[in-house]
Amino acid sequence: MATLHQLFLQSVTINGQEVPRSAIFKVIYIEKTTLKSPVIVLSIHDTAGKIADDYKVKYGSTMTAELGDPSGKQPSYKETFFITSAPVAGDVVTVTATSADTYRLKTPSAKSWLYTDRQPGDVMNAHRGSAKVVSDVVKKPCTYHLNVGDKPAKVLAQMARDRSSLVWIAQGVFYFRSYDALMKDAIAFEYEAYNPAARYTISRLKNINQDNSALDETRYHFTSWSATEGYVSAGDPKLPVKHISDADKETLVGMTRTMVPKIEIDVTGNSAIKAGMVIGVTIHRMDKENQVSEALPQKMVVLRVAHVEQRDTYMTRMILGVPN
Repeated sequence: MATLHQLFLQSVTINGQEVPRSAIFKVIYIEKTTLKSPVIVLSIHDTAGKIADDYKVKYGSTMTAELGDPSGKQPSYKETFFITSAPVAGDVVTVTATSADTYRLKTPSAKSWLYTDRQPGDVMNAHRGSAKVVSDVVKKPCTYHLNVGDKPAKVLAQMARDRSSLVWIAQGVFYFRSYDALMKDAIAFEYEAYNPAARYTISRLKNINQDNSALDETRYHFTSWSATEGYVSAGDPKLPVKHISDADKETLVGMTRTMVPKIEIDVTGNSAIKAGMVIGVTIHRMDKENQVSEALPQKMVVLRVAHVEQRDTYMTRMILGVPN
């Protein structure tokens, strides 16, 4: 963990009232490459009971947080959250909130939507709210229905899976990126383990070793029938057959692919790291003839990131992975 010059969480307002920063002693800010985040958790000392009584904190309250670089080198950014819970234990209130954009995408739709031969970015723009949209262009446009009572996040997640892609929100940007395009991105930060001279060092590293379970949903021979192309399939013919209604070849291929988490690492707090970013990892060995381990990919995608600030320390924890 790093000693702070400034704070990662710079300010917070709840229902328009600013919370004293000195009362917040722990912050956890989480991003994932799914539409289940961003999420923020604040632990607040509240001996006088003002958070519940004066700030009227409850389910549905609005919270705005300004997050930034403790070193002061990067600009801060503001994000609006929907508070989902605020239980009290002794003199501590734990406020949990999800991004307002994510909450809207997880809210059942009041009307039906029909997307015919549309790019993912077109669908995202219909539900983006205040977020900026960054989307890859797919080879074949998509056709999806959003029925009354369905959640937009469900349709977007299905679209992403069918196109071997990820869809997520990070730092106010709404992303739809294919696995292959992500792996072509430039490395944002190069982290090294067991090299004290490195610019960015890894303080803790844990191999996840869950490839088998991560690949479980892809281990089928996916088949379908097209009125124009006949029998269509994707995957290993030796695997169990799973027949689906969508006869699009790209969709079938998409079902054979997924992201596989490889390692979890802790590093000195770095507010620039966000979900979907490409990170380089070099693991040094004590063997003079073979100094760099080749057991793991040296270029991986941030599948999950947690920024943890507690009193005067700040660290970043990441789960990194690659497509199968």
